[in-house]
Amino acid sequence: MKTFHVYIVAAVALVVGIVGALYFDRHYIAPATSNTAVIYEHRLAASALTTLISLRSGDTNAVVDSLEQQLDGASVSLSILLDNYPDIECATNYRSTLHNIAAYRNQYPHHSNDTNLDEIVAAVLAKASK
Repeated sequence: MKTFHVYIVAAVALVVGIVGALYFDRHYIAPATSNTAVIYEHRLAASALTTLISLRSGDTNAVVDSLEQQLDGASVSLSILLDNYPDIECATNYRSTLHNIAAYRNQYPHHSNDTNLDEIVAAVLAKASK
């Protein structure tokens, strides 16, 4: 009879654990993931809106500056991801993109207001152009 009680207690503990994990996921993890996705998409939408407004008003310098800043950030992020995950699927294509960005930067140099960022971007693109 004691073995039967052990099985019952184990089954109840398993069910409580599953219910607790599902509750935690639904109330803590899922909202955090959703918030991250919403923040990211909001940033993309706001950036696209600002770019379109500038283009329609004829302010192409603001558009170019905005896109150059996005390119700087994307270059650094992509390089860091490739450093951390060198065997990721399509890594060759991603490295090729960094190489193309480096070629673009050689033709059209860009300097932000942040000299630290400029140094990081220069290092990333120098590594990519090898």
